[in-house]
Amino acid sequence: MWYSGKEPIPGTVQRLFKDGTDKYTAMVKFDREVSNEPLRLTREGDAYMITVEELITPDMFGPTIHTQNDTPPAQSIIQAPQSPTTPSVRFDNIEDELQQIPQVMITEVNDELDLPPPFQEEEVNMACGFRRGIQCRDRSCCLETVLFSLFYTSNAFDIAMLYGNSPEEDSLTRNVRTILRREIVDPLRREGFCAWPAIKKIRDAVKPLSDEWQTLSTDAEVMMFILFDRALKLGKFISYSNEMSDYLHQLVVDTKDLSKSTTVQHLFETSLQLMDKLKLRTIPTPALIMEMPRSNDKLVQYKAVIPNLSLHISRVLDDGSRLCICGVVAKHECRKCSANFGSRSIVFCDNCKGTADIIHFQLTHQADLISLNQPIVIMDLAAILCVKQGHYSSFVKCGNEKFSPWVYFDGGEAENPKVCIEQNLGMWLDRLEKYPGKYHDALQYPLLTHILQDSHICVYQPREKSSSV
Repeated sequence: MWYSGKEPIPGTVQRLFKDGTDKYTAMVKFDREVSNEPLRLTREGDAYMITVEELITPDMFGPTIHTQNDTPPAQSIIQAPQSPTTPSVRFDNIEDELQQIPQVMITEVNDELDLPPPFQEEEVNMACGFRRGIQCRDRSCCLETVLFSLFYTSNAFDIAMLYGNSPEEDSLTRNVRTILRREIVDPLRREGFCAWPAIKKIRDAVKPLSDEWQTLSTDAEVMMFILFDRALKLGKFISYSNEMSDYLHQLVVDTKDLSKSTTVQHLFETSLQLMDKLKLRTIPTPALIMEMPRSNDKLVQYKAVIPNLSLHISRVLDDGSRLCICGVVAKHECRKCSANFGSRSIVFCDNCKGTADIIHFQLTHQADLISLNQPIVIMDLAAILCVKQGHYSSFVKCGNEKFSPWVYFDGGEAENPKVCIEQNLGMWLDRLEKYPGKYHDALQYPLLTHILQDSHICVYQPREKSSSV
């Protein structure tokens, strides 16, 4: 391969990409050290991303070159991002890919064909690297970040958004579903990358529904509402005890709270109390999407808001778990009181069960405590969307375990968006949740600061396995 009139540097083209222009981007592995050459190239592991004018054909490939791995410098304060491993069966092999390069988007896909699954924990290295995520063409990256957060590592929204069958569906709704399924989610999961033309196509399809859809200043919650309600005509995700319903829950702050930091759990429960003591009629499905209290590009009232890894919603459900006198989910009840008063009897948690004898002192029977088995409803944090000066980025969880790795997507690099692994993010959030007053310790790390101070939307999904106390 020739570069800038210098001597030819032979190597192997591993992958080729095309994004709608006359140029191609090649992932090249050279057969000798090139760090001293006058190259201004983007690194991906021990390979380079190079823009080429003409399509490279298989007969131009050289033999496979094995060179010592030259790890790129760390890009993340939490943990250095890892380059993707050798493509597995999720990705097409190089010969198939070369045949498909001239086609920017999938044009012939069977509607009955199953989508590839979202990236799992064991595939996290493959999910990360350059040319991953969704290609952006404007500074906001709002729609791209929203779609990445909903579909890259989760299938919770697949049935509702990609295969739903609303009686109110029209041709526009069916068209939007088809674009989402065929041209955005399928390549995003199959190749780890979705090119800009597909995003432009869905923007154009939804544009007639709202003037706000195309504006760069559109907030993520506005874009979600237009997509969920007007374009896809989905049923509301959240149902409240006052017969109201919505797609997102706007968190409301208690102006009397003088704390400098708080958790999403506390904000959510406080918000429902301030809204006429609302409760949830049902478990939010497919997800509970919450909007942080923000104004003028910063949090309202707090210096930091800590997203809980798990959100306990048992005590805010209308027909949820019975609560102890202290407000905690109860684990004990009096056998005789339960027989006499049913669900109106007083129940106790582990900490308060010692007060049972005192409460029963004036009753005609002594306390006879038995275990109270009732479900605990938990929702797990799946995604955090952040915004800073109008630019969106997101953290999404890759796996179902408490400390599964997270990946970070920032579409700021228009041609080659990058997804980075954040292996220790779960442990940091767990520590901050237990000690919210020590949030200062995390502010020395840019990405943690981004979460604590720039978080805009948190997405919680119902836990698959129910638990009980």
